[in-house]
Amino acid sequence: MILKTTLFTVLFFILSGCQIKIEPVLSSSLGITAFQNMEKIQLHDVSLALYLDDKIRNLIVEKEIRAGKYKFEVGNALSVKLIKALTYTFRTVHLVKKPSYVGPEKIDAMMLVTLQDVDVNLDVKIGFASVETESYSRFAIRAEIKDMESKDTVWVGTTQAQTTGKHEEMAQMTYQEAGRGFAVGIDMAIDKVVGNLVRQMEKSQSLSSHLKIWEQKS
Repeated sequence: MILKTTLFTVLFFILSGCQIKIEPVLSSSLGITAFQNMEKIQLHDVSLALYLDDKIRNLIVEKEIRAGKYKFEVGNALSVKLIKALTYTFRTVHLVKKPSYVGPEKIDAMMLVTLQDVDVNLDVKIGFASVETESYSRFAIRAEIKDMESKDTVWVGTTQAQTTGKHEEMAQMTYQEAGRGFAVGIDMAIDKVVGNLVRQMEKSQSLSSHLKIWEQKS
């Protein structure tokens, strides 16, 4: 028999000093929300060097709710989704560990992405015959694209996205089930912020002009 720890056993764990650790898995795939926010997908024959700052790549969100301690590796999911989204715009994407590129490959542009703000709030409400989870997630990022030859900044974009979500069970809910509900809201916020950034890039006349120049040089 598999024993499940439910949110109704919170009092026991609080009194005993025990804490349940849950690490819900965030999706590394782009959801429909990301593509809807992109609005347009157009691949350009351009080679891009991409630098993600440490605050993005290493971002971990930890929240304690009653007797549960939740850990979300947001940085991994955000980084992977952003890289995937950029491959829909640039034919080649080189990941670099420093905000510069030295190597044999021809690089047209350098993109630097930084984290500006993050806010995640999670809550569990226990009713008479139901359990409800609530989540609020907000991410804000900044991106800058430079011409590798002239070193000039050709585009700067900032975007933020937020989501709220609820999940209710008319009986008992495990901590793992609550974690999956929280993860859905965080995933959606990541998809939104990534999609919004790509849409900004597509709508920029300055960046569009440089994309044409870079493609002519290819």
